[in-house]
Amino acid sequence: MKKKYIAEDFNSQEAIETYQAGFLGLRDRYLTTPHTVSFETYAKCDAACNFCPYVSIERQGKKMSDELIAKIVSNIGDLDQSVPLFVTIARINEPFLDKRIYDITKSINHVAPHVQFIYFSNGSPLNEAAMDRFEELPNSFCLSLSLNDHRKARYEEIMQISYERAIQRFDAIHRRKAEGRLPFWTRVTKVADNNGDDAEFISFVKERWPKFDVSVYRRATWSGSVNTTPSIVPDVGCYQWFTVGFYADGTDPFCVMDADGKFRHGDIRTQHLLEIYNHPYRKHLRGHITNRKDVDYCRTCPLMS
Repeated sequence: MKKKYIAEDFNSQEAIETYQAGFLGLRDRYLTTPHTVSFETYAKCDAACNFCPYVSIERQGKKMSDELIAKIVSNIGDLDQSVPLFVTIARINEPFLDKRIYDITKSINHVAPHVQFIYFSNGSPLNEAAMDRFEELPNSFCLSLSLNDHRKARYEEIMQISYERAIQRFDAIHRRKAEGRLPFWTRVTKVADNNGDDAEFISFVKERWPKFDVSVYRRATWSGSVNTTPSIVPDVGCYQWFTVGFYADGTDPFCVMDADGKFRHGDIRTQHLLEIYNHPYRKHLRGHITNRKDVDYCRTCPLMS
């Protein structure tokens, strides 16, 4: 499901209308079963991005137990395999710092061969050996690489990791893409500055890595966890209402913006993920609300992903 709304003009009326049409389409199929299952196996990141709440989350360094991972995998296997499903083994972390990610993916594929996988990374751990293992994984749908600025000084100010290493990693991954070894959606992303820097970033990526798509995400405060000026809040629903996700400590957040899981509706340690997904309040959101501004928790969130 390639999202056209994240493009050069992600604030346009056309982009907002495209997003809302996609949201309404999800209601038809995903009212009682999730579109996406997302879980964080290791609350660790090598970056410290100034737009992300990672630096202040309480569970930093927490690893999800193998037993809980096995339970989530089993729950995924219980889902209706006639309904398309996406799985993301990430939340607020750098997922490839957990070397278990490759085996977890294969375990999910074993019990739910219909699942397609979406991966997020800042690219730092994706050296040649890691990418060799990544190429062997089944049903990859998207690899989303977070760059966030095309200029060395600004990149390192934002992310607090090496710009040279990131560029080298992205160059190497792009070579694989050009060779036809990554036959799935591959993109480079940025969190919006809401100024001309966004357009310059898009031009840089298109010129240097023409085989990659490029996306700009709306800037958010993560429910007040990050001190920043957010993007405009659109009059739309939210795709996140069709996701069920879990943090490394087992916390069930309201959505990814709920960085510490303070607004939870269940407990994956004791409940089936379908029971959590179909909590009466969550189900009401999916079935009856069309504008996030009608929801107390969501009314200030600009995110469209």
